[in-house]
Amino acid sequence: KEPIKDFAIVGGASANLYIRNAYEALCTEFGKTLHTAPLQFCSDNAAMIGRYAVEAYKKNLFIDPYEINIIHTKKQQRGTQL
Repeated sequence: KEPIKDFAIVGGASANLYIRNAYEALCTEFGKTLHTAPLQFCSDNAAMIGRYAVEAYKKNLFIDPYEINIIHTKKQQRGTQL
């Protein structure tokens, strides 16, 4: 196995300075390189998801939660469909 040399944080999480600083400290401690984008390019897509939810609600596109077939497992195997 190849050892991990680099670590990256992306998206909204990378805009969180607490998370960014904590991972920077961990990477420094373990001799890893942390990659992050400049803050101006880090954003969270929660607003976009929220806006989509509003439009879906207006069009009555939601599924009745009682009709959803939920799989109960402690561990979902990779590569399997839900």
